[in-house]
Amino acid sequence: MAYAEIAPKFPNPTEALSVAREIKKEGERAMALAKIAPNLTDPQKTDILEEALSAARKIKPERRRAMAFAEIAPKFPDPTDALSVAREIKKEGERAMALAKIAPNLTDPRKTDILEEALSISREASENYLRNNCLTEIAPLLAGISPTRLFSLWCKTLHILAQRTRNDLLSDIVALSPVIAALSAPESIEDTVQAILDVGQWWP
Repeated sequence: MAYAEIAPKFPNPTEALSVAREIKKEGERAMALAKIAPNLTDPQKTDILEEALSAARKIKPERRRAMAFAEIAPKFPDPTDALSVAREIKKEGERAMALAKIAPNLTDPRKTDILEEALSISREASENYLRNNCLTEIAPLLAGISPTRLFSLWCKTLHILAQRTRNDLLSDIVALSPVIAALSAPESIEDTVQAILDVGQWWP
């Protein structure tokens, strides 16, 4: 672990890469290379990210592999490459987080499409902490899209989240508070209150 922490701190990229490549464990080597890559320029930057990705693919525990992919994907300078890597991630939470981190580097309408894709994955996640973390990451970015599209996404998302327990719904609504603030429409507030009341009846 020490090499993985030390390697990216070398001011000379050649030395940093040399140290990183000595790391035997694929996961640690992949993460070290991913941290060094932003200090490089293309085409070397992309080459090193590909090298990091190659190491990450050999990681056995699926969750750790997904985490490594999610760290590497947003660093690709070409958004098409970044999205391609992100969509290889099998774990929904990590895939949504990677997409959310890539989205700000895009322009509309592609940016909004990717945010919607990330939101769709996040709201369906069964693991509460992952879903909440993803929604927290995505919500401030969603707040910047057109009000008409945002309201449509909000209604659909609220309907899905309202199928969960009251505690889960309340936690998810807090995560999505930037969206509610961006809408600032009486309908969005009324829909939110109604969803909470409905869940309160189902789960007293």
